[in-house]
Amino acid sequence: QTSLTVEMAYMNDRRFTAALARAVQRGIDVKLVTADQADVLANINRATCDTLMRLTGAPENLTIVLLPRMVHSKVVVIDHRFSDVGSANFTSLSHGVYDEINLFADSEPFALAIEAEIASHCAGARIADQRLTYRKMYSGLERAIIAYQSRKGG
Repeated sequence: QTSLTVEMAYMNDRRFTAALARAVQRGIDVKLVTADQADVLANINRATCDTLMRLTGAPENLTIVLLPRMVHSKVVVIDHRFSDVGSANFTSLSHGVYDEINLFADSEPFALAIEAEIASHCAGARIADQRLTYRKMYSGLERAIIAYQSRKGG
């Protein structure tokens, strides 16, 4: 209803990107934290962030934080109260092939502690204040690899 804080290692699932875009368009404060250059899927992550900015027009209620180091977290905090923490990325592999598991908690103190930890990760990060560049050919190749792995069971 009011806010989403997401710290995510890997992203490419269009369903999650579309859901985040809809939240931004409804006026929800969305903060997305990820690596500026992920160890794998770097171009697809940047493409996903760029798509989110393009779909929404990058309004004030969307903040994309790019960390100068690797992110391995998979965390979503909803309305400073609900938390989803685990091993599932925002990828089709995590939500259809791999045996990922997450914990969903309804605890405001827990959610606030997670958001404080995420905020501490953002020291030294940069805010994406314009569309992101990425190598389109590489992001297409990364998408093709993920699609192939998804069909073959990983």
